[in-house]
Amino acid sequence: MEEMIKLHLNGNLNLFFSDVIKSDNYDIYYSDVIEDEYWNYAYLKSGEDLEKTIKEVNSKMKQINRKPVIYIINYLGMKNNEPISTATVIYNQDNAVLYNITTLKDFQRKGFGKQMMYYILNELNKLKIKEICLQTEKGYYTEEVYKKIGFKEKILGKAYAI
Repeated sequence: MEEMIKLHLNGNLNLFFSDVIKSDNYDIYYSDVIEDEYWNYAYLKSGEDLEKTIKEVNSKMKQINRKPVIYIINYLGMKNNEPISTATVIYNQDNAVLYNITTLKDFQRKGFGKQMMYYILNELNKLKIKEICLQTEKGYYTEEVYKKIGFKEKILGKAYAI
């Protein structure tokens, strides 16, 4: 988890954060430099008892006169104590986006990714998230997997490169 946070805060972005509150289940980054509420992040380290962790984060943020705007949760799927799949959820009060949904090649098409997706969707439903989005490539095999889970195509996008 720490590597993921360092990756996200790479470069000078960490200069905008005034402090961090670290816990076993979450880290809260907040800014006194930028008075924009979107600079308050809670990185959740565990999906276990998510509702309880969210309440703790909200309580801590209230103590420092902040409110969390964005929660970031990194999931790691394990088999025999070995990581085989990942997913990242970024959400606010009403909406969530799933990113970095991956499964090691040797474990693809065996249901591990789908199992993790159902777990994540169940957790997000407990939090009463209104809309859950993700993106995939048109025609890629995961497109059919996501449709079977219940996702519907909403937007076809474009990619730009330099």
